[in-house]
Amino acid sequence: MEETNLSRGHFYLRYYGNYFGPLFLFFIIRIRKAAGTDKGKLIEKTALIIAGIMLIMVYILNSFLEETSMHIKHSLDWFYYFAPFSGNMDMWPETLQDIAYFICSTLICTNIYVLIIVLSMMKKQRMVLIIVTSALLWQYSYGVVHFDSPYASSENYYQSVNAFYKLSIEETAVLERVSKVFYCNATYGPEYIVQFMLPEYEVITDMSLLDPDCKNIILLSDARLEAEQLKGGQFSFVQLDKNEFLYLNDQDKVNLLKKKGYVFTDANS
Repeated sequence: MEETNLSRGHFYLRYYGNYFGPLFLFFIIRIRKAAGTDKGKLIEKTALIIAGIMLIMVYILNSFLEETSMHIKHSLDWFYYFAPFSGNMDMWPETLQDIAYFICSTLICTNIYVLIIVLSMMKKQRMVLIIVTSALLWQYSYGVVHFDSPYASSENYYQSVNAFYKLSIEETAVLERVSKVFYCNATYGPEYIVQFMLPEYEVITDMSLLDPDCKNIILLSDARLEAEQLKGGQFSFVQLDKNEFLYLNDQDKVNLLKKKGYVFTDANS
C-alpha cells in the first residue's frame, strides 16, 4: 500500500476490497431473514452488524490519521472514494485531504448504511432503492466532474499529446514509412493515448529497446532527452509545446517540417 495513496490500498477493487462488498451483502441478507423472528434477536443482530461495520471503518480511518496529522496531502484519496461525501467541492488536483475530509465522509457514509438497514427492516424497499441510486449517481457524477474531467484534460493526458496530434493531422507525411514509435514519459497513461492515435503501430515505452541503427523512428517525450538515452542515434528534435518533444532520425521528414516552419535541433549537440 502506497503511503501517498491510502484509499487505493483499502478500496481498490483489485485488492482485498473485493471481499468487503460480498461480506456487507451477507450482513444485509442476514438482517432481512431475521426480520420475521423475535424482535429482540433482530435488534441484537443488527447492532452487532453495525458495530462490525463501524469497527472496520474506524480501522480504515485510523490508517489515515498519521499521514493527515503530519501534513496535508492531495493524493491520499487518489481514487476519490471519500471525496463525494466529504463536503469538499474542490477540483482535482486541489482537493484538500485533511483529517476532517475523511471523518466527514466516514460519518455520512455510516449514516447512509444505517438508514438503508433500518429502511430494509421496515420493508420500505422503494426508499432503499431511491437512496442507493441517489448515492451512486452522486458519487459517479462527482468523480466525473471534479476528478476525471480535469485530470483527463491536464498535462498528464490530453495535453501531453495534443500538439503531436495536431501535427499528425496537418502533416500526414510524418507518419509515412515509420518503422517504430517510442514514447518516453515518467507519468503513467499518456502512452495509451499515443497508441490510440497510431493504431497501426506498436507504441514502445521501454527505451532500452531503442536501436540507434534503426531508420524512420518516431520518438515522443515530455522532456528533452539526454544523448545517453538516444544511444548515440542521429536524431533531430523539435519542441512542439512545453511538454512535447518530437525526435526524428529521418532527414527527409526533418527537412519537410523545417519548410513548414518547425525549428529542429541536433539531439547530440
